[in-house]
Amino acid sequence: MPAFERIAELRIREAIEEGKLENLPNAGRALDLEWYFALPGHVRLGYGLLKSSDCAPIEVELMKEIAEMEETLVGKTDLEERQTLLRRIRDHRIRVSLLAERRRRSS
Repeated sequence: MPAFERIAELRIREAIEEGKLENLPNAGRALDLEWYFALPGHVRLGYGLLKSSDCAPIEVELMKEIAEMEETLVGKTDLEERQTLLRRIRDHRIRVSLLAERRRRSS
């Protein structure tokens, strides 16, 4: 195993032992990365560069907001508040899909 992989593995094990990976948002849920992998490789590469520079594209920010709203939705019992959140989640997902489609067509 290369040195980098050993260091990464060690850090992950330490985080697990310290409980840093418990109660994370969306724990146990499958990641929906279909939109990401539908993009051309050069666009994904660009996203990676932007992310490492803390300049995430709008799609990433929208996906974060969707995850936050879904977490908030779990605790909501008021029907009107739930419907409002569900509408916002739907609208955000539509925006993500439209942005991804626009990028696919422009590449």
